[in-house]
Amino acid sequence: TSRPRYFQIRGVGERSLYANEGPPNFSVGFVIDDIDFAGIGMPAILLDINQIEIFRGPQSSVYGANTLAGLISMQSNAPKNQFESTIQTGITSDNGKNIGLIINSPVIENLNTRFTIYSGQENGFRENVYQNNIDSNSKSEKLVRNKTIWSPTSNFQTVITSLIVDQDNKYDVWAPDNNELLQTYSNSNGKDTQSSKAISIKNSWFNTGNKNLISITAYSINKSEHSYDGDWGNSDFWSQAPYNVDGWDYSAIETTLRDRSTFTQEFRLLENINNRSSFVLGIYFKNQIENYDLNGYWGGDYSLAGKFENLNIAGYFQMDKTLSNEINYHGTIKLLELARLQTKKYNQPIKFFFPSSIAVYNMLNSDLNNNINEKDKINNPITHYGKAKLNCEKIGVKKYLNEGIDFRCIRFLGIISAISKPTGGTSDYAPEMIH
Repeated sequence: TSRPRYFQIRGVGERSLYANEGPPNFSVGFVIDDIDFAGIGMPAILLDINQIEIFRGPQSSVYGANTLAGLISMQSNAPKNQFESTIQTGITSDNGKNIGLIINSPVIENLNTRFTIYSGQENGFRENVYQNNIDSNSKSEKLVRNKTIWSPTSNFQTVITSLIVDQDNKYDVWAPDNNELLQTYSNSNGKDTQSSKAISIKNSWFNTGNKNLISITAYSINKSEHSYDGDWGNSDFWSQAPYNVDGWDYSAIETTLRDRSTFTQEFRLLENINNRSSFVLGIYFKNQIENYDLNGYWGGDYSLAGKFENLNIAGYFQMDKTLSNEINYHGTIKLLELARLQTKKYNQPIKFFFPSSIAVYNMLNSDLNNNINEKDKINNPITHYGKAKLNCEKIGVKKYLNEGIDFRCIRFLGIISAISKPTGGTSDYAPEMIH
């Protein structure tokens, strides 16, 4: 395809979807602003995208969609309550040109909107020797997206995202000799086009009886064409050595047209039971209709047409409980108790080295710590892991040090080196990037 639309995660997923490969049931889900584009991910243009999340493994317990291998979720930037505008232009090799415009503006109080407009073209990194041109694999793409957020009250918010994409791309990449010069020999022009119109509405109710309720409604209409020169060449090419096809015309072309409409509705109920436990309960509904029409010629005309209708209904429940305190704190207490008993048994202090963490330090901006004493600023962790480590340090010093235990805390600092490679610890990530 001219743009990635099929994905694999941990070896599971799809590489294509031709007419003989079954219904549009994909192992890797693909969502853009809560709109389902699984198997037709070409609208994933990165202009004004805020984040891309990749979830490994089945995600039915969180997102409702029964994605066997995983889920890829893209979210565009949210509107702000101030006016701003950005123009982005780019020039690339292969005669590539693109321009993007982003306009963010408040409309009225608590109502903000954001427009994203994109247009890009390129030749496509192929030279068609037979047709004597360099744009047989070219791209021409346009995108218009609007995201509007309305927050009339402190406990309600609605987000409306609309998307229009027109991708008029050609397709000419295959060559019989698989040459490294990126040259093709086809005499029939292929296409890989997609036009999509989509909308999603996300309503959120916050702190309703200590619970949050989220409703997500999305609908999209998609039309696509994928066609290519089926023999990857032309009559003159095939008549030459080493192929030497003579006496008949070796020519083929295949075209697949697809029309897909997708409607999804999801309700989620979320609640934080306490500081360490939360749950999500939800129901998911999806109705997808796809019509396809295959036409080709390979020594004679052939065609295949069909219709798929997928109806999915899923209910899900997930409960999360933070275990870091139980694992770190209570595990350390049991070891300290064992050390105390050994101290009494042998009538001599037991050395106890506790491997703590730099997570016990404060990672917040000092301006946010005006209510904290100066002496306590350095040890004010904000993570469960850091808090558990600091509690272990304090209990070891205040209680067990008086029990005759030689209690010592070791905070391993992160060391970054451009010479030696990391072997374990908190600083692995940065040295890995350096090396």
